[in-house]
Amino acid sequence: MQERETLFDQLRQARAWDIQIPGYIDRDGSRPRFVPFPESVYVALEGGYLQLKSVGDEGRMTMHMVAEPVVPAALVDDEDEFAVGSNGLTYLADAHSEFRITRIRGVRNPDGGTAAQYHCLEFQFEKSWYLFVDPGYHFGIRLQGEGAYERWLSMYGVRPPDAGEGFVWTP
Repeated sequence: MQERETLFDQLRQARAWDIQIPGYIDRDGSRPRFVPFPESVYVALEGGYLQLKSVGDEGRMTMHMVAEPVVPAALVDDEDEFAVGSNGLTYLADAHSEFRITRIRGVRNPDGGTAAQYHCLEFQFEKSWYLFVDPGYHFGIRLQGEGAYERWLSMYGVRPPDAGEGFVWTP
């Protein structure tokens, strides 16, 4: 519990400037292309990144502050060129601004062990920009926008089975 409160204290004044997904550059075709590897997603902040990382294929994720995006373990092949793809324009809608997090709401996993684990999280930023993060996606983490949190809850009849507690955090 202390770890989570420390993390939220760090987010209190943080300003987000991008949403990034790690992946690699595939150069096998006629043009290089970015291939996402969404086992984790990064909210780029002043002075670091908030890493949202899926816990296996269990529909859960953790949150941690990191200095920079981490190369996924599955990309250890020397031929894979690590890169991050920017999704900031999709979820923050302004490429030249930074936005404070004004609210986080989600559903915690009660059996998270030592690290806090979540079934889903919704970030609201200044100017009413939204980012919904769902680790229940087959390929890792799925990102969506405004209204996705309510749709997720309605899929499970207001609360998912065995979900634990919902929460709302505001700075």
